Amino acid sequence: MIRPRSAGQVLVGVIVLMMVLLIIVPAMVAWVQQESRISIKDQKSASAFNLAEAGIERGMWKLKSSTTTWATAAAGTILTGYNFDSTYGDVAGGTYRIKFTPGPGTNEVTVTAEGRDDGRKETRAIAAVYENQ
Repeated sequence: MIRPRSAGQVLVGVIVLMMVLLIIVPAMVAWVQQESRISIKDQKSASAFNLAEAGIERGMWKLKSSTTTWATAAAGTILTGYNFDSTYGDVAGGTYRIKFTPGPGTNEVTVTAEGRDDGRKETRAIAAVYENQ
């Protein structure tokens, strides 16, 4: 048999528990939604960065293709397709552009690549300096 005094204590406990849940559950839902948005943005940003890396690799491949190409880029002569004048779409998910500039030192070439994600239009750029030894 339940005593009348203890029956009211259970009700108070249930009400306090419900109040705590009403505060915690919406906060947790908002936190999960925010984390989801951040995760998607990071994924798209990583995609643009990977496209820029693909551009750096293509630029390095082009520089290593012949000594004439290296000498032309090191002299500052514009190479068609490697002055941000062509957009490459051979990697799924976006496009990238490449630019060769001489320097910063002698016999060095800076390759700058810019990747753009098709989904969210995120853009990232990377520069790498190569030296002919």
